[in-house]
Amino acid sequence: MNAWAWDDIARVAGGSWHTPPRDEVIPFVGVSIDTRSLVSGQVFFAFDGEQVDGHEYLAAARDGGAGACVVTHGERVPDDIGIPVLVVGDALDALTRLAEVWRVRIRAKVIGITGSNGKTTTCRLMHGICSAAGKTYASPKSFNNALGVPITVLNTPIDAAYLVAEVGMSTPGEIAARTRTLRPDVSIITSIGRAHLEGLGSIENIAIEKAQLIATAPAAAVGVIPHGIGSLDAALDGDPHRIERLGDGFRVEQIDQGGCAFSVDGALFRVPIPGEHNAHNAGLCVLAARALGIEDGVIRAGLAQAKPPTMRFERVEIETDSDPIVVINDAYNANPDSMRAALATFVGLQAPGRKIAVLGEMLEMGKTGPGEHRSLAEYAAGFDGLDRVILLGASFGSVLADVPIDDARVEVIPDRSDGAIAALASSILPGDTVLIKGSRGVRLERLVANLGDIHASGRSNGKENAQTPA
Repeated sequence: MNAWAWDDIARVAGGSWHTPPRDEVIPFVGVSIDTRSLVSGQVFFAFDGEQVDGHEYLAAARDGGAGACVVTHGERVPDDIGIPVLVVGDALDALTRLAEVWRVRIRAKVIGITGSNGKTTTCRLMHGICSAAGKTYASPKSFNNALGVPITVLNTPIDAAYLVAEVGMSTPGEIAARTRTLRPDVSIITSIGRAHLEGLGSIENIAIEKAQLIATAPAAAVGVIPHGIGSLDAALDGDPHRIERLGDGFRVEQIDQGGCAFSVDGALFRVPIPGEHNAHNAGLCVLAARALGIEDGVIRAGLAQAKPPTMRFERVEIETDSDPIVVINDAYNANPDSMRAALATFVGLQAPGRKIAVLGEMLEMGKTGPGEHRSLAEYAAGFDGLDRVILLGASFGSVLADVPIDDARVEVIPDRSDGAIAALASSILPGDTVLIKGSRGVRLERLVANLGDIHASGRSNGKENAQTPA
């Protein structure tokens, strides 16, 4: 039963009623912080943010079917609101407290996923597997922070069999805090890499932070990690949890543009995304699913139906007047390790025309940034299978200005403005296959939009010219 007593909600949230409810209980269907995606019956939380103030949308939430509103400024509630309104001192604290209680009430087995690379992809793969085994809810997009994790928990149906949740961090202490809310039955750590070095300082500190998803989980929880990561093994040394490692029993059998075949302990599986790193992520999901008691046949069916997230090695075909341009859109985010994995996979793909790698600068690298950008440029230039390497952004420009890469295929474009992206798009020709990857702030997906506009215009003009009498 998803009924939740109003008085219990107020007590847990630490609030008082501005507009009291008329009934004793609410048929609880989750929470929302955005009226554009609000589902009828959800509780709307009005966050007082730097750019958007949710209190301005209370009437819109009511009109959209909100079952109640939670606010921090009772004086800003419209007189005619007409639905229950709870006033709290701290909206995030109230949201988190409610999520911790709801986590205990739901029946779902919870799978928490973190890692320097591959969190969202692994989340989608695990969602596919669990969906083949029973009713499943998963983090929408990358809801992995202090706000996103409690929202994910609170939007999990009470009768769901599985909850798959992504857990992220940028500073110490965040993983442990999210783990207290999630109380995962299985924790997956996909990788330890050079992401968020600005906030954590070293690989060892990143491993210690990521390890908290296992170390602070309930005693009966199972941890799933890659084999042979020394920093992670050190961080988990002496941990009492059962830990499964993906290592000697894992093999990549075949990679093509449609995905990868791999084996775990002799059992064959296939994941519908190319790249050895994605086969590795799927292998971790196999171990996690087995720990939950899911059979291999169900795992195979779930992987086959898994939907990869957008802008994670997503294949986009742009029609032209002749051969299409194929873009491998991996532009959601980047760090040194994910950049190298994407390049290695891209070079291994079969493509009829030129292969072009467009690499955007990596943000949040701290003092390691200059060295990492130089190292990545040299790594990319070392591939014989690339016809052009375009390094975009000031971070590349500054480290390569004095000592450029001695390779005619390597181009540095320090400017990543809309104009620079448009000029770059005009240099890409029909038949080219293009990898785009960079940090989220670079927004390299603009290149896809520019290519689409250029060639849609060209096809349109071509048709008009063909219909014009000589």
